[in-house]
Amino acid sequence: MEGDKLSDYERIRLDNINRNNAFLASLGLEAVKPKMQQGSNDLGKCSVWLRKCLPLLTTHLVLWHSLLHSRLLSFEDSAQIKRKKADDKLARAQKRARDLEQPQKQQENGPSRRTRSSARLSGIAAAQEEEEEEKKKEEEEEEEDGPIDYERLPMGPEDLDDQEFLLWIELRKWRLTKARGLDLEPYKIFQNRVICEAIRRRQLDAQWGREPTRDSLMECWGIARGKMLQGTAVEMMAEMETPEAEERLARSRMLRAAVEGASGTSTGTKTTRPAAARPMSESRSVGRGEEKHVIDVRLKS
Repeated sequence: MEGDKLSDYERIRLDNINRNNAFLASLGLEAVKPKMQQGSNDLGKCSVWLRKCLPLLTTHLVLWHSLLHSRLLSFEDSAQIKRKKADDKLARAQKRARDLEQPQKQQENGPSRRTRSSARLSGIAAAQEEEEEEKKKEEEEEEEDGPIDYERLPMGPEDLDDQEFLLWIELRKWRLTKARGLDLEPYKIFQNRVICEAIRRRQLDAQWGREPTRDSLMECWGIARGKMLQGTAVEMMAEMETPEAEERLARSRMLRAAVEGASGTSTGTKTTRPAAARPMSESRSVGRGEEKHVIDVRLKS
């Protein structure tokens, strides 16, 4: 059965093997053949095992090498961190020791000699003090503002008298609340010039901008038809018609009338305004000349 399954080539090969075995047997080398075949078979088995296991061995060796290397690096890093902490701690201790020794040395050696850098720093400090004094003088001069012209429409809060200025502060608070509600910048509601001019117009004319018609509001700078349609101008005038605002405007009118009576003119009235943030006192000084007329202004509560 086995012979039927073999091919011609295999039969010829078997015949050659048998003939070679017979020749080796005639030479007395029959015992060598099995040992050689067994050794070759063992070597083949080893080579097959190596071919199968060598990739696994190499991967394991690489993994162990990388793991060992990372562990060594981590140990080195931890050692460096510990050394750095120890060095920092030593440096802090040395600094504290120097700080403690420095006052003692100064007491023993007396006052230190003035160096060039300390002199330069002291000069800079003196210059800064001089600048601050000059700024204070300028602010004081600004606080003593010039005469207020009631006939000229104000350009800003510095052109208002004390009572008008206090009313401007209240309207500015209203403007800020309105702007926050609309998520806008305050100047987009009204600029400072608009509020100041509206206060002066209402102070000069108690009926300006009142109902039933508010068309006179458009005479003010910065108030156009759009502001009228939005209703912001009407709301501002409503804030100006509260009892507190009316009282401030009345006091401002009394001040203007008192100054006009003292100067003897009804037009072109000017009065000196102290700092805007100060409350209006009962005595006011008019003019910037050497002779100042003091006017007693009695305000009705």
